[in-house]
Amino acid sequence: MTRAVSLVGAARGLALGALLPAVAGAQTPDAPGTATCAQVVQTALNASQAVGAARAGVPLAQAQLDAATAWETPELRVRDNLAAPGQEPRVGLRVPLPRWGVGDALRGAATAGVALSRAELTLLEAQVALTARLQVAAVRAARRDAALAARGAEIAQTAAADSARAESAGVANGVAETLNRLDTLTARAEADAAVVHLAAAEATLARYAGGLSVDAASPCVGPLPDAATPHTERAHAIAGVAQAERDEAERGLWPWPTFIELAWQRDETGGERNDRALAEVGVALSWPGGAPARAARAEAAQVTAQGEAEAQAAERALADARAALDAARAHLARLNSQAPELERAAALADAAERAGAPGSELRALRRKVLDYERARAAAMYAVEVAEAEVVAGGG
Repeated sequence: MTRAVSLVGAARGLALGALLPAVAGAQTPDAPGTATCAQVVQTALNASQAVGAARAGVPLAQAQLDAATAWETPELRVRDNLAAPGQEPRVGLRVPLPRWGVGDALRGAATAGVALSRAELTLLEAQVALTARLQVAAVRAARRDAALAARGAEIAQTAAADSARAESAGVANGVAETLNRLDTLTARAEADAAVVHLAAAEATLARYAGGLSVDAASPCVGPLPDAATPHTERAHAIAGVAQAERDEAERGLWPWPTFIELAWQRDETGGERNDRALAEVGVALSWPGGAPARAARAEAAQVTAQGEAEAQAAERALADARAALDAARAHLARLNSQAPELERAAALADAAERAGAPGSELRALRRKVLDYERARAAAMYAVEVAEAEVVAGGG
């Protein structure tokens, strides 16, 4: 398995693990105050073991680049004839030579490895941030749902009380009162369920927020990206590693000098003393056929095509996310444009209640207002989710 393939596999494993950041150590349940959405995201990033490992991989990749550009350590060599000690001593210095073409390929692979580590880190951070932002959006939605459910229970309770008074006065039958009581029980159950859901969402988010409550008004996304740049950079880096490995395999077939050794030798075996200065050069020879180079070329082409396909898929996914965001924003804008009508309906309900309107009509009107507010709350949640997914799609 080559470096390009192994890096891709490792990246996918990290991306999967990033969705479950280990944040238990960051919990401070008794801490006062509130946290902004940005603080929640940063806490999740700092606590994620996968992100920490990816961050450590960047300087490691840089160190590998530095190592690829460094010369190998020379060797000091001493030799003598054990059968006649001192008669043929030799001292030499062997210096490994960089194989210039192969060395360039290795440096290219290391450079692409640094870019790949950084791109993978960016994508990993985006996935963890997406999880945190979605949890913030879920809490905000749960808070709105709980408030609306409580209002629904209040409306039902008021209608039931009005129906009970009407029946006592002899102007309503028991069926209407029974229906109103059942509506009240249903509304209370919905309100209780909303409170439980909110508590669960708040408890989950507390792990991301370090135990702090989240400020419902804080913005949760920054500028939206125009392109899936980290995905493209990652694809180019993967292709760069594979192409550098191809170059390394191809240039390894060339007859490169691999070392030079300079030595001094004394020879006293014939009764005469002879000093010699010696030089030795080694040249690497390759087996004919070049099968490793052919395999490297094929793999580079395959990895490059795969990377380009993944980059195009990321761009399409980002375009789809932006389209979903535009649709969600348009839907919310339509609902917001109806706000004046909602205000008039709410005012009419208040006036009808003061005028003693029938409970069934009043309840129906307030229910319509409540249904609109629930639809608007759902649209707000859809926009927040879509925004978070667009930000994650752009890395």
